Amino acid sequence: MRRALPAAVLALLSALLLVLLIFLGSRGFKDFDSALVGYAVATVFAVAAIVYRYTLWITRPPTWRYFKGGWLNFLSWRNFRRYTTLIPLAWWHDIFGQTFILKRSLARWVAHMSIFWGVLLSLAITLPLIFPAFAAGWIWVAVHVLRGFSIPLMLSSKNNQVFAVALWEFWDRGMVSMASALGVMLIIVLIPLTLIMRRFIVSVSAQER
Repeated sequence: MRRALPAAVLALLSALLLVLLIFLGSRGFKDFDSALVGYAVATVFAVAAIVYRYTLWITRPPTWRYFKGGWLNFLSWRNFRRYTTLIPLAWWHDIFGQTFILKRSLARWVAHMSIFWGVLLSLAITLPLIFPAFAAGWIWVAVHVLRGFSIPLMLSSKNNQVFAVALWEFWDRGMVSMASALGVMLIIVLIPLTLIMRRFIVSVSAQER
């Protein structure tokens, strides 16, 4: 509890800072694309969650000692002078050449290098082959998303106001408070339905087993 409260406060401040930067960058949300609302909200929550978990992790005494010692070593002038050659040598020693394994035995080094470069070559061959499948999947998902946009517009009329269209109109007119209220109502309704559906799927799958 003693570490959780500062972590929560820092996470909240980080989320508010990100919202403030979005507000300033979009000139008071005037130039903010409403199609990016979902991404923006997800990014704000992700930043808050990452800051919260990272703060809990780094406030542990052993972790803080390692963190402090690592930065002191990184910023020391003795190590800083060697960075120009240290990074390329580290890439060769630890990744491409893996020469640290050569100290154990030549056979083990040959085995490691064969596995490592075999995986890289297989990726170089496989990725171009499966790229069309990924592209087709992306197009398929994009088409279904566009269909999801078109259905509420087709069902909406003067006498039949669809929830999604009403939410969009409130946001497009600058009535952010009304759009937020509708969004909260939508979340309150969808959470119980999602839990009920999940429970139903789990029970059905358990019966089939």
